[in-house]
Amino acid sequence: MRGNHEQLMINHMKGEDPKGIWLSNGGGKTLRQFEVDQIDPDNYSTWLTDLPLLWENDFVQVSHAGFSGLGDPYDQSNTNGLLWNRNPLINTGKLQVIGHTPRWDGIPKYSQESNSWNIDTGAYGGICLTGIRLADDGTFIETVSIPTETDDIL
Repeated sequence: MRGNHEQLMINHMKGEDPKGIWLSNGGGKTLRQFEVDQIDPDNYSTWLTDLPLLWENDFVQVSHAGFSGLGDPYDQSNTNGLLWNRNPLINTGKLQVIGHTPRWDGIPKYSQESNSWNIDTGAYGGICLTGIRLADDGTFIETVSIPTETDDIL
């Protein structure tokens, strides 16, 4: 899935980041890691731009930040869209699974009102990385969480 940080990297690589937002949000460290490992960041440009904003089936929608009902959700500059939204989610009729807004208690949260799971458990901040396992129809099966490795923190 494409998230806001992937979009920031895409913008940077296209020369569309005049304020250096990506560089100041972990991008500088990413570039240094690429240099140490002798990786050309341009090798990732097609892969990044091909990442989908949404994966869905008949029952589940997975995106980075979820559907807010405000503006065009697919507009990559819409602060209420699938890349940037931090507003309450709308109930789309399908189960939404999102991240983007960290839950610092390290516990994913289900909202019955919006029929959504927020599974961002603050991995970048040293808490844990979390996923949920669902049946094809969206029925919850289990939560899987692993502690953040300190070497992985930007």
